[in-house]
Amino acid sequence: MEYEKIINKIYPKCEQVQDHLSFLRYFDEHPQYHQEGVVKRAIQRYEFFWIPFILNNSRDTENDLQFSPPLDIHWVWHVHMLAPQVYKADLESSVLRRMIGHRPSDPNSHNDKIKRERTASLWRRSYPDEPFEMDQSQQNRTFFSTALTYDLFMASGRQKNFFYQVSLPHYRDNDFLGSSIRRYAMFLQLKKMFPDAFLVPCYDIDIVWHTHQANPIEYVKETMEIIGESLNHDDNVEDRAVGSKLANASQSTIKLWKETFGEEFRKPGCMYRGLSPRGQLLQLSTDDQMSLLKTKIATIKLSTIKWNFLNQNSSTRSSIATNIKLKNSSQNFTKTEQKTHSEVNGILSRGSWSFSPKNLIEIEECNLPNIGFRIDSWEANPLSFCFDTERNKSHIATAFSPLYPFPPNKELKKLEFGDNKKGHLKTQIEFSGLSSRPTDMVFGIQPGSFSNCIIPETVQTLWGPIPLETLPKGVDNICRAVTHDIVNGMEEKVMSVYLIHSLPLSLSAVQVYVGDKMAVVAHTIETDTLGNLELDPTFQGIPWRAMVIKDNEGDYGICVGAWKGLTKGVPRVKGTQHTKGKPAQPGDHGYFTMVFYNLRTGTVETIKLPSDSGKNLVEMENLSVDWDEGHILAKKKGKNVAQNICLAFATSTLYLLVQPRPEDVESAEIRWKTEGSLTHTQPPFLKNAAMVFLLYSGWNERCKIPSNSTMVIDRKGKRVSADSGLGIVELLEFGEMVDAGNWIWDILELAEDYGWMDGSDTFAGCGGCGGGTGDGGGGDFLGDGVIFRDLEG
Repeated sequence: MEYEKIINKIYPKCEQVQDHLSFLRYFDEHPQYHQEGVVKRAIQRYEFFWIPFILNNSRDTENDLQFSPPLDIHWVWHVHMLAPQVYKADLESSVLRRMIGHRPSDPNSHNDKIKRERTASLWRRSYPDEPFEMDQSQQNRTFFSTALTYDLFMASGRQKNFFYQVSLPHYRDNDFLGSSIRRYAMFLQLKKMFPDAFLVPCYDIDIVWHTHQANPIEYVKETMEIIGESLNHDDNVEDRAVGSKLANASQSTIKLWKETFGEEFRKPGCMYRGLSPRGQLLQLSTDDQMSLLKTKIATIKLSTIKWNFLNQNSSTRSSIATNIKLKNSSQNFTKTEQKTHSEVNGILSRGSWSFSPKNLIEIEECNLPNIGFRIDSWEANPLSFCFDTERNKSHIATAFSPLYPFPPNKELKKLEFGDNKKGHLKTQIEFSGLSSRPTDMVFGIQPGSFSNCIIPETVQTLWGPIPLETLPKGVDNICRAVTHDIVNGMEEKVMSVYLIHSLPLSLSAVQVYVGDKMAVVAHTIETDTLGNLELDPTFQGIPWRAMVIKDNEGDYGICVGAWKGLTKGVPRVKGTQHTKGKPAQPGDHGYFTMVFYNLRTGTVETIKLPSDSGKNLVEMENLSVDWDEGHILAKKKGKNVAQNICLAFATSTLYLLVQPRPEDVESAEIRWKTEGSLTHTQPPFLKNAAMVFLLYSGWNERCKIPSNSTMVIDRKGKRVSADSGLGIVELLEFGEMVDAGNWIWDILELAEDYGWMDGSDTFAGCGGCGGGTGDGGGGDFLGDGVIFRDLEG
């Protein structure tokens, strides 16, 4: 039977797959149902309560659909159905003597809640001593032998990680799911044609296969009709090593698929993504995140200010303005902020001018507040005979005096400015209302130094939840790495960031530590995870790079960056006796653009650098980064402070990964200054050294980071060396090096060759379904770009 006919015969349609994804998401978001004690107790309740319940309350498999079990039971029941042959045998050997009917459903849906309430009412009458909902107090009850032949406890451990592979947004797109159903039908056709072959699905096929099995009655009936037997599902094969059963079956599936259908089996967005980060990183509560933004606050009040100055007795009046200068101001992020908080007139009394400010001023320690005074006096104008006029006498403003660090308790602080010759001012400042609170924090960076290090790709604890390919034997993973301390305004360390650039793995990673625990990671991902983005106009036809940000709850967000707007320059055409000449048309250096997709909120933000105003400032909803000064503003309303610090470095890393540059930047700069500065605008790569944040991210390591340009240079260098022995710079024309207009075409060629970029591991699909054929970076974010297309269209 050909797959076109199979599609019409099988149960799963887009709606059912969506329901099944909602079911999986629910249990991924409620990991308590995966705990050892809960699972073991649920297996007991499934066998000794749920199966007899159906026996006593349901007439047949269709009537079974009117009931919905307790959620802990529902999970282990679902796991049982994913071993369809054993499920059928176990249920037919039970007291029920038949399978239980089931269809995928969303536990949060109104219909499912109604069914659970109805079931709970009958349950309590049937089992008055057994609670319907999971009882945490009974988790540690002794587990006993079971008549079920399938090890549900071990299978639960394997299946709890499945949702991560299909959790990215493109799996919710009906066009993508329609393609997945088609490919599942092709998979069934292939199994019919090669019944003895151990076939390995990609994850787009696998989610449809799981959905089909979650309707066990239709699954057995339909697979019997299509391939002549109930198709088994082997989720016990997880070894992805080269030469393993899974690896060999993956290669065999690829070959049979291509020969049978004339198309590639591998599909962007359908490959293995590595293990879920859940449980592998430090869990940060909202209180933990806000503690990173905490600063001391105080209310200050000035006592009477005394001011003595030369010829003060001849002054008719005077005034003092109190100024507070903030070095780290969230309101004026890129420069020092100064505010006048009071301006009062003085009274001449007992040989000095006195001022009595009344207002209270609240200040935050992290802003590094300083206090100073602007002083003015006036005296009668002796040249005015007809009118009473005054002239202003200029006084030098006082120096600013720091108000930090704040005292631990309420106290008075004495301040004195000037001297007795030119003028002398003294006052006292009362500190009160001392406490602490989170605020929009300007973080600084105490930079480390990049160094060479070997970080074995096989030691997962060094990397965190980053899927890594295995390098060939004898190849060391030599990286350039650095640790930066993230400090608050008082230069107190609150976090640290570890950056890793690995050329052998073609990988860049950011790790954010809170204390000595890794809390957030970001790492580059390729087409097998993100797809090719060809349908998204932002990235159509240009090479892009991407990073995924992960925390202990899973994927936090995805950043996709590219260099856009590059155009080739057109040389001048000399005029002749018969034709008019044409002036040269300069190329455009282009700009960096990045789209950040927040997987938690669904919001999309786009940045452009340099901005239209020419600033090197990243401005996002909950984050601002001043690349020139190397400061990060994290806003408390965003709550995800550590994630935003990671986002800041992911953005600058992507900038370096996609920015076109020549091999010899120093030579290019000399040539631009001597030959091109009058006729060409400065190429962006020549501005990098002046941007502190790019230095922190690895600009000085540019030949040792896996950027597009580094890989182009490496490939061209090898090709040139083989052809002529010439260096790359010798082959580049000046316009190519300075305008960088032609440089992009080499990157485009590389991107086309490498799919930007393919990995080298060859596993996809479900590791617990016989695995598959994807690279170690795995999983596609957008399928064919559908998510960004939908969100922006």
